[in-house]
Amino acid sequence: MNNQYMRSAHRLAIYRKRASEAKTEYYKNWRQCRYGLMAGYRKNFQQFTMRDNGRIYADSLEVIGQYIGAAGDYMRLKYTGYYADNSGFSTITGGVVKLRHSRGVDYIPVTFSNEYDGVTLYFNDRERVEKGAQDHENAIRAAASGADHHAEREAERERENDAKNAAENEIYDLQNEISEAKKAARELIHAIRAQREAGAIQAPICEALISKLKQYKNDVKAARARIAALNDNFWLSIGAY
Repeated sequence: MNNQYMRSAHRLAIYRKRASEAKTEYYKNWRQCRYGLMAGYRKNFQQFTMRDNGRIYADSLEVIGQYIGAAGDYMRLKYTGYYADNSGFSTITGGVVKLRHSRGVDYIPVTFSNEYDGVTLYFNDRERVEKGAQDHENAIRAAASGADHHAEREAERERENDAKNAAENEIYDLQNEISEAKKAARELIHAIRAQREAGAIQAPICEALISKLKQYKNDVKAARARIAALNDNFWLSIGAY
């Protein structure tokens, strides 16, 4: 099997296990184990981590600033989020967080899912309204537009990861089927040889056994062809493709 992509579920299990076994209170959940903590935030035990790209991963919408609404509340959208899997159950939605500070107000694009805890704030894309200025409405709309854009991109990546994971699972199952078919074929070959040597096998039975052996070989051939196709295009794991 192509090991380029570790199973998403397996990765998540690893991070959850690390969090459950952590001996420090800094690592309270799988996201902190996945993304790590910047040293500047450890001393306060705050429930968020910050990356060099300006993204902040927080446990909830209440950790930083004030959540003021979904992107659709400030834009003319005909949807409430983007599908983040290929089954249509998980969605990612954009929204806006309001953060007051001494220099004014920042409106920060944020994304979140209906399937798991945690939010992503795009701090580098924040819209700032300087203290005393009044252009809050345009800043909020701009932040909402940015949040919707990030939600769409995140959802695209998640759908791709979902397809990759489905392909890996199918390949894993096919490889097991190949192993089982080869094992069954070997046992059948030994049985046919033993019966022939003993002179106890009848022609119709022999033909049936040989036909079964051909079926095993065809199953292995088909499974290998499917594995090759999935390695070439993981989207084939999704029924619509």
